[in-house]
Amino acid sequence: MEYIPWNVVHINRLLFYKKHCKPYARVMTINVFADPPRYTNITGNIDVFANGVNKIILSCSTDSASPAASLTWFVDDHIVYSNKTIILTNGDHGGQVTSQELEFVPSHEMDGQIVECKASNELSFENTASSSFALDLRCKYYVTRIVLHCIFKQNMQELLKR
Repeated sequence: MEYIPWNVVHINRLLFYKKHCKPYARVMTINVFADPPRYTNITGNIDVFANGVNKIILSCSTDSASPAASLTWFVDDHIVYSNKTIILTNGDHGGQVTSQELEFVPSHEMDGQIVECKASNELSFENTASSSFALDLRCKYYVTRIVLHCIFKQNMQELLKR
């Protein structure tokens, strides 16, 4: 299968040189393969019980892009900054694959919120590649049993007096 770039940039440069003391001009065309990221993929331990201790570690990676893509993480449409380093590896056709981890301790309130990873480069314009999923934190809500002994005792004493 032949590789067809998303966008081929032609750079025309006029070169002058002297030959026999007369200026000659020639046009040189340079083909530069330039691709925006087309997709992202989120992997990691998404099956976590939210107890305030368990961490979620996610990794987002792109397909090959040239120039390399930058990644942005979101939780419920709010930008979340990762303290993990962006890793670039060689991709197809001279492009680079971008990946980064996001690590956080979820709270019960985050159950059902959307985690999203968006990738873009200078060629993406408004078309960014993204992946997302809803957090399922296996939250368990317990109804606590409240026993008011003082009221119960008072009612018992009133019943015994009768």
